[in-house]
Amino acid sequence: MAIAIRTLFNSLLISGFGLFLLTGCGHSSGTALIKAGRAELLELHRSGKFSLEQAVILKQNGKKVDGHDVQKLKQGALAGDYYLDQNRIIRKVVVRPANHQDRITAILLNNMGYDPRNGIEILDLNCDSLRYAMEEFYRAQPSAFSEQIPDTMGLFDFERMKIVSLVENCGFPSAETLGEKGMRTFWLMVQHNEPELMAYYYPAFEQEVETGGLKESTFVLMTDRLLVNNNYPQVYGSQIVNWSLYPIENPDSVDIRRASVGLEPLEEYLKNFDLN
Repeated sequence: MAIAIRTLFNSLLISGFGLFLLTGCGHSSGTALIKAGRAELLELHRSGKFSLEQAVILKQNGKKVDGHDVQKLKQGALAGDYYLDQNRIIRKVVVRPANHQDRITAILLNNMGYDPRNGIEILDLNCDSLRYAMEEFYRAQPSAFSEQIPDTMGLFDFERMKIVSLVENCGFPSAETLGEKGMRTFWLMVQHNEPELMAYYYPAFEQEVETGGLKESTFVLMTDRLLVNNNYPQVYGSQIVNWSLYPIENPDSVDIRRASVGLEPLEEYLKNFDLN
C-alpha cells in the first residue's frame, strides 16, 4: 500500500512539471486565485477534473522548478500548494517541503475507490434513540445477528456493519446528534477498525473537529494511526506498536506539537505503557 501511495503522491505532484513551459505566465492578469484545500483536491480527483495542463509550477521564491526540484518531488521531499481560478482550474502550483498533511491527502486519494458498504448488510436503525443507546450499540450485538462468529475478522466485519449502518441511516453523526460521549464512542469504533474504513471517514471527523464536536486531542490519534497504517512516521507520538514507540517525524519537536493540541508531554504519556 505504501508503494501505491507514494506512486500516486508523486504523480499528483509532478505530472505537470514539463507543462509549465507551454503555459507561459499562466492565468491572465487580474484573475484572483484561491488556494485549494484537501476537500477541494479530493473533489477534483473524484470528478476527474484534476489537471495541471494549464498550471505554472514554481518554487516558493517564485522561480520555476528545475531538475533538482523534480528529483525531490519524486522522493516525496517536496509537496505542492494548488491554486485555482474561478472555474476550479489549477493555474499555479507552488512546491514546498512535504508534511504529514500531504501524506494524509495522498492516503485519502489512494483510498478513493473504497466503498464501506461492500460485503455487508445495512441494519435498519432508529436514529432517534442513538444518542441514548450508543454505548449499548457499541457493546452488544442486535438479536438478528447474535449467532456465534467464529473468527476475529468476523467480529471486525460486524463492527463495520454497525458503523456503516449508522451513517447510512442517520448521516454522519455529530456531538449534537450523539452527545459528546456518544461521538467519542463512534470515533473509537472507527479508530479501531480496518485502515480503509478509517481513511474513508477521516475527512468527516476532521470537519467535526473544526465545528467543535470532537476534541483535537482525540482526533490526532486517528491522524497518527492513519500514518502508521500506511508506513509513514507518526506526528504526535500516540501509537505504540509491539510495545515500542513507533517512529516519529521530527521527534525533537514532538512535545511542541502535542502541547498545541492539548496533549501531555510524550514522556508522561509513555509512562502509561511502562516505556521510557
